[in-house]
Amino acid sequence: MIYQQEHAPEAAAISGFAERFLRQGAAIGEARGEARGEARGEARLLRQLLTKRFGKPSELIERRLETADAETLALWFDRALEARALEDIFYD
Repeated sequence: MIYQQEHAPEAAAISGFAERFLRQGAAIGEARGEARGEARGEARLLRQLLTKRFGKPSELIERRLETADAETLALWFDRALEARALEDIFYD
């Protein structure tokens, strides 16, 4: 009890510090989750476009779609709009 009374300011500071980091961690996790959700939605739309234009994508292309970031998916989507073949989309 005496220890708690003597060190109350330090305990409050540490508690506030921990709360800030927990909030920051939650915000970072939420942002990452939103970004991944957006990428999954973009991958779904690109998969739909590819299927309509070229038939069902191969397993290799499916893996690339599932692991690509939003920027790459947007690039591939733009290419897919005018591509004559899958190779025109996924060249790197």
